[in-house]
Amino acid sequence: MVNMTWIILTMQPRLMKINSSAARSMTLALGIFLPEYLLYRYDHDDQTEEGGE
Repeated sequence: MVNMTWIILTMQPRLMKINSSAARSMTLALGIFLPEYLLYRYDHDDQTEEGGE
């Protein structure tokens, strides 16, 4: 029977690599799409305020 501690310790570097890759991807996605989304919301908020008056 394989010791679970050994499996966890051997898998840890792979999991850390996946996690750091996922973190980089999320940071890149937020850096690209968040400013666009905020500009979109800002533009549409102005249009709804003008229409309501």
